[in-house]
Amino acid sequence: MGVNKFWRQPLAWLLMLLGFKSKSITQDMLHIDHPVQLTRYCNFPSTFVSSRNIEIWLPPSYNSSVEKKFPVLYWQDGQNLFDPAVSYNHSPLEMHKSIEDLVSAQMIQDFIVVGIWNNENRFLEYMPDLFYNALKVNKRNALTKEYGGKPLGDKYLQFLTQELKPYIDSNYRTLPDKLNCYIGGASMGGLISFYGLMEYPHFFGGAICMSTHWPISVRRNDRDIPEGYFHVIEESRDKLKGAKLYFDHGTENLDAWYSPYQLKVDEILFSVFQGSAQYLSLKFEGKSHSEKDWRDRLEIPLEFMLSTKRM
Repeated sequence: MGVNKFWRQPLAWLLMLLGFKSKSITQDMLHIDHPVQLTRYCNFPSTFVSSRNIEIWLPPSYNSSVEKKFPVLYWQDGQNLFDPAVSYNHSPLEMHKSIEDLVSAQMIQDFIVVGIWNNENRFLEYMPDLFYNALKVNKRNALTKEYGGKPLGDKYLQFLTQELKPYIDSNYRTLPDKLNCYIGGASMGGLISFYGLMEYPHFFGGAICMSTHWPISVRRNDRDIPEGYFHVIEESRDKLKGAKLYFDHGTENLDAWYSPYQLKVDEILFSVFQGSAQYLSLKFEGKSHSEKDWRDRLEIPLEFMLSTKRM
C-alpha cells in the first residue's frame, strides 16, 4: 500500500526521529514555524563524514531586504540552538532571541546562523587531529578507548569548509569572505571551533569558544592531555593574526577543570594579540557547564564577534 503525498513528509520526519534512515528523507527541507522560523535540512550529505541535519536561521530582515547580503555564523551542536523539541534537555540556547535583542539595540549586524547537528560521532568529530596526534601513545590509546575510535576532526572541518559552506554561499545571500564568516560552539564544540579557526584562517574570521573542553576526556581531568598539545597551538599561533577570538568558562562542575588550561592558552596567544580588542577571554564565577548558563551570557560573545562597530 503506497503512502500518499500528504503523509509522506510527516512520516519521513517521524521515522528520522525514531532513528530510521532512508533515501526518501535525504535532502528534505523542513520549515519550522514554531517557536522560530527556520529551515531544517535533513540528512545533509557528505563524502567526509556521516550525514546530519542542518538548521538554517535567517534574520527577519533577510526577506525584507532582497539585495542585502549577510555574514554567517556556523555553530556546532546545532540542534541545541532553537527548537526545544530536539535540543538537549529541551533547553535550547534560543540564539534568535539574543540576536534579535542585540540587533534591535543596534549593537550587532544581522547575520545568518547555520546550526550543524551532532551525531553518534560527536566526540570524534570534535576532537582535533593535531592535538590528539601530539599526545603520548598511552594518552591517545586512552582517548581511543573512551570514545571508540580515532579523531575525525580534520574530516569534519573538511565537510564544513568544502561542502557545507559552499552550499550555504550558493543558496543564500551571504558575504562569503573570511571577515564575514565565523565559527562557534560550546564545550567540545568550542574546542573544534578554535581548531577550525587555527586550521582554516582563510575561511573564518573569528571563533566563539564557550566553556572550551581542553581536557578532551570527560571521564577524567588528565592534565597531561592539554599539556601534551599546547605546543601545537604555539606553533600555529601566527595563523590567528587578524582574527577575532572569544573564550569563556565558568567555575562549577565540568567548567571547574578549565581555568589553568585557559590561562595557559591566553599566555600562548598573548604574543599574537597583545591586549588587542580582537581577543577576549572571560571567567564567570559560579557558572556551570550548561545550556542555561551559556544562554544567559550568549549576548556577550555575539556582540564581541558581530559588533556594528568594526574593529
